[in-house]
Amino acid sequence: MNVSAHFLLVIRVQVIHPFLCITESNVNSVDTSRESASVFESVDHGGISGSRVYVDKVFSSVAAPGIVSLQVALEESAIEFEPEVKGSDSKHASVNNADHLKSLDPRILVKSGDDLFQDSGVELIFRVFNYIWRTDEERFPDSDKVPFSYAYDVLPTGKEQGLMEVLTNIEPLNHYSWKDWVRKYGKSKEICDLMLRSAAGSYIAAYVVGARDRHWDNVVIKDSSMLVQIDFGYVLGGQAPIEGPKFPVSPDMQKAFVEVGIWENFVDMCGKAFTSLRNNGPAVGREIYTLFRHTGLSYKKILQFLRHKDCLNSNASSPEEAGEYVRSQLRSAPSEWKTFLRAFCHNHVDSAYYTLLKNKFPPALLADAIVQHRHKKKMGVEEDTD
Repeated sequence: MNVSAHFLLVIRVQVIHPFLCITESNVNSVDTSRESASVFESVDHGGISGSRVYVDKVFSSVAAPGIVSLQVALEESAIEFEPEVKGSDSKHASVNNADHLKSLDPRILVKSGDDLFQDSGVELIFRVFNYIWRTDEERFPDSDKVPFSYAYDVLPTGKEQGLMEVLTNIEPLNHYSWKDWVRKYGKSKEICDLMLRSAAGSYIAAYVVGARDRHWDNVVIKDSSMLVQIDFGYVLGGQAPIEGPKFPVSPDMQKAFVEVGIWENFVDMCGKAFTSLRNNGPAVGREIYTLFRHTGLSYKKILQFLRHKDCLNSNASSPEEAGEYVRSQLRSAPSEWKTFLRAFCHNHVDSAYYTLLKNKFPPALLADAIVQHRHKKKMGVEEDTD
């Protein structure tokens, strides 16, 4: 799955975009009306095809993922078909003028080396969580004040390989200027409400699925109005190489939320979002098991984690006690030592470690093998014997 070419000219057969469809529904629509609260809307979909695949970027990390664009010709005259080999019937599409091409959004991230079945399961369960919140009129009677977790598309195509939607207009929490956000959007009720709802939904959604390795590059701000969690290599209690905070809230983010007057509302909404999922524990458990059993995680390990106090906390004496446990963690998260330790390690240690892995430095390869073995053993994943 590594992308090595600069660009690809595809055969005459049209390439269907894996994520883009002609549809009337949008899973990330901010419309929270009760009438449109189904998990997956029943609509007619029409695939959209392109004439050329172009590699926009190849990353320098170990797995060398690449970003590709599916392009369409704005005019028929922009595409010509020429024989690939003289005397052959096989033909390729060639482009007369790049100005006649348009890239379809979203772009596609081609990845290998990661279990994208996990990422796919996470994004699907986020949609289930959104459905539960949108239909919980007891805790969220105002349809304009419902938390949500932004979900993007993931398509596994095989073992440790697949395609992901490329998010646009994003900036990682690690480098985000909350001062600028307060200055530009602090007086916009619409933007502040959207940030509040998306932050509450995404933090609780990631917490309940046991997302680990939550450094500030795995939390991004999209369109200056929504907080989104990304990159789910360790879920359901999986052990990351360096343990991070369960709620990666930065001090600057907390300060900004206090300044615009939404911090306490954020903490309170997180508590309500959590108790809403907890009260639907049996349904949440069934959906999580259904979506994650194909990743190799054992039913016993999944069930153990769901009952744990750092998930649905089924042993708490009351929903109020379980919700307050989550709120207390959120209030202390910005000053928690794990928050700063994980941020430091990600900024100064991770890059050097992955450089050694890329160069196949034996001690780094051994350390990586040990970490992966410990992770699989803890999660009850059976090792391949081939």
